[in-house]
Amino acid sequence: LSPQQARRRHEFPMQHVAKATESVLFQLARGMDWDEATCYENWLRELAKTNFSDHMRIIAAGS
Repeated sequence: LSPQQARRRHEFPMQHVAKATESVLFQLARGMDWDEATCYENWLRELAKTNFSDHMRIIAAGS
């Protein structure tokens, strides 16, 4: 999902991580089971909704 090295510290996708975390917290607040909300697959699904992979591809390509 990420390049081997981010060239600059500001390239780390904190916005994507924060949005995914917020989404998981909302799921928990709405009553989703802890194990279901925090499972690996759910984290991947929520990160995908933030276009995390596209962002990291752009960084890796040097654009």
